[in-house]
Amino acid sequence: MIQEHKDQIYNGNKTVVLLAECLNGALGAGRFAARLLFDQTTRIILLHTFQKPARGVSMMRDLTEVLRQTADWDLSVLKTKLVREFELPPENIEKAVIENDLRSVIEKDLSKHHHVSVVLGPDISNPFRRGSCRKIVRALVGSKIRPVFLISDHITMLEESRIVFIAEKEEDISPVYYNFLLDIYDKKDAMVEIITHENDKTIRMNQETSSHFSKKVHLSDLRENSTEQIFYDRLIRSGAV
Repeated sequence: MIQEHKDQIYNGNKTVVLLAECLNGALGAGRFAARLLFDQTTRIILLHTFQKPARGVSMMRDLTEVLRQTADWDLSVLKTKLVREFELPPENIEKAVIENDLRSVIEKDLSKHHHVSVVLGPDISNPFRRGSCRKIVRALVGSKIRPVFLISDHITMLEESRIVFIAEKEEDISPVYYNFLLDIYDKKDAMVEIITHENDKTIRMNQETSSHFSKKVHLSDLRENSTEQIFYDRLIRSGAV
């Protein structure tokens, strides 16, 4: 279970939940969170869920503890990389390995916290037609937690009734991935915006979402014309940060 932090440093401040379910994309998601969402009083939770293998599966040993230890090791490696690369205070980063399905954790645990954003680095290659990461994204997008940031070769920001795609070029967005998200939202109700280097659109954003972004980001720290730079430049133009 993820506990509410009692230390004074976190009172009234934000929590970023970094889902490490799709391990291949976790570091990219962590870098996005460190660059664009982290302030010195931000709490980062590295979350990994797992489930006990179904009964009747033949095995030489109980896999539950093996799964727990493996997940904890993966989170430790991820935390070390973020601390070293961005000089983040290690005390601001917590690990949470929970034996339960992700949907239950979201509904029973994360939904109790205030001022929470979630970042996930899904593997959307091949081209997002099947696999465990597809189920993870569906559970996350289908929840009430907002904002959600999906980080791959482009950025997807999810608000309550709006999907914003940020990409260097519009053709970088897979139609399969695009339609998958719209199906979860219900195509009739979802507002979709596509932001690229070429179209020069600004991002309209509600105050609640804008409050999750760091106030100390410097555009010079972001690679020129990268999706992160495009995203943050449009946030500045719109007055969101």
